[in-house]
Amino acid sequence: PLNLFGLTVSQVIYPLLSLHSAREEREELRTVVSQSLEILWLFLAPASVGLIMLSRDTIAFFFERGAFTPNATVITAEALVFYSIGLLAHGSLEIVARTFYAQKDTRTPVIVGAIGFLTNTLLNWLLVRPLAHKGLALATSVSAVLSCLILLKILRRKLGGLEGRVLVKNLTKIILASGIMGIVLFPMRATASVWWRYLITVVVGAGVYGVCVFALRPRCVVIIWRLSLRMARHWLKNH
Repeated sequence: PLNLFGLTVSQVIYPLLSLHSAREEREELRTVVSQSLEILWLFLAPASVGLIMLSRDTIAFFFERGAFTPNATVITAEALVFYSIGLLAHGSLEIVARTFYAQKDTRTPVIVGAIGFLTNTLLNWLLVRPLAHKGLALATSVSAVLSCLILLKILRRKLGGLEGRVLVKNLTKIILASGIMGIVLFPMRATASVWWRYLITVVVGAGVYGVCVFALRPRCVVIIWRLSLRMARHWLKNH
């Protein structure tokens, strides 16, 4: 999910970020950043919940064959749960860091990255004994969350705001929809060990999440819906 959505969204918006930065259009820059974060969260939040709920079944579906034993599946799934906690932060870092780059500020992300690295190292040392490999994964997620929050706070001051209330409101809707999806997935985990049942569980979860976000209508869903309609009309007009 991080490569599919986080890197993709950040790469797509980077030219636009650079354009608004060069023109010193702070209002437009704030809008692009906040809307991009929302769109990213729209996909990464349910992915995070889904990977946590179906961690073992997901690893078994993709990897459990040959030398990759059921025991290896359990160990890897445990790490996946803790890595998934930081999925939103890791994805957000891609967008926030590129916003600094667009403003010709490479120093701030490097300094914050160093803080994140030191935090990760310290947490590795503290957590590896009580939690083993799970502690390493948790340390990575916690350091990513910390780095993301620091960069967001600095960027908010730099841009004079980031539509914070709107972001929090829509993130709450996305988390609520993801939570409902997680509740639906919870009793289905027991039957998801078979590959075709796993696929059905994923489809059901995606369907429940889709219905919930359309009902709650966070801003990013409205933006994507309008853009899709515009693209459909353009395609029909030219064909």
